[in-house]
Amino acid sequence: MYLRNRFCSFATSYIQESNLHKMTSNILSTGQAWFLNYGWITPLVYSVAYIFLLIKILTTLDLSAHIMNVEIRLKMIADLIHHYYMSCEDNFQAEETLCHKNWLNSKERAKYYELQFRIHALKQLSCNNNEIKLLSRCYLMLTEQVEIINRMYGFRILLNSLSLLIDMVRFTNISVRIMIGSQNLAYNCGYFPAVSSIFRLLTCGAVIINLVSHCERVYYQRTRICNVIDHMIVNKNLSRESTEALQEFRNLVQNHPIEFNMANFFQLNYSLLVSIASVVVTYTIILLQSVN
Repeated sequence: MYLRNRFCSFATSYIQESNLHKMTSNILSTGQAWFLNYGWITPLVYSVAYIFLLIKILTTLDLSAHIMNVEIRLKMIADLIHHYYMSCEDNFQAEETLCHKNWLNSKERAKYYELQFRIHALKQLSCNNNEIKLLSRCYLMLTEQVEIINRMYGFRILLNSLSLLIDMVRFTNISVRIMIGSQNLAYNCGYFPAVSSIFRLLTCGAVIINLVSHCERVYYQRTRICNVIDHMIVNKNLSRESTEALQEFRNLVQNHPIEFNMANFFQLNYSLLVSIASVVVTYTIILLQSVN
């Protein structure tokens, strides 16, 4: 358990450092582009925007670290439930009609033997309803942790997302204007400022996509728990107490889903990315129509 936590913390820090290094390189290349085009005075004054962008990136990475922590803990609960499913005996109906059928994720089943080794190193889940209730308690504690995360980061992520959305519209408008020749430049640098604006646009998009991707991984583990419990109740020969405990656990997961939101205004999921993309395209078209 200690080695697993150390490895997870090391992986989280490594991912954050690599993402921060890539985004810092994009910011430095963007600064060089504006130095060549507008000289030194204007970019130095405008460098405050880069500081705010760095603050937004660090805030988003901080939230991503907490989300990854929730994902790892929820995945451990899902692995325990899945190991319980694989170790239980099939009922007679399942043996006749569903023999050798794999209705769960094949990738999860392929990792069964590796999972079995890791489960024995952590804790063996027996066919005891007290163990299932203990998992319900762990899940309830995770929901409380998510509520604290939403309360601490919700409003900040809302402001960051709105700021990144405005930046994406602005950078798209600037790059298109430079490419079509409607933007006057102090020096003849070709399309280099447009490419620089596109890189900043991609940086803003990468920040939001990275955050939403981690949230969707958490939602996948939540759905996986419900799927395994459904197959366990239908296909496995369980006692009455274990079945009731599993149903209570499933109701808890459905009634108290783990969701990350921005101050209760928007939920962080793939639908948010589609909405942001549509807003960027719409306002870019509106701004480009004003080009003389």
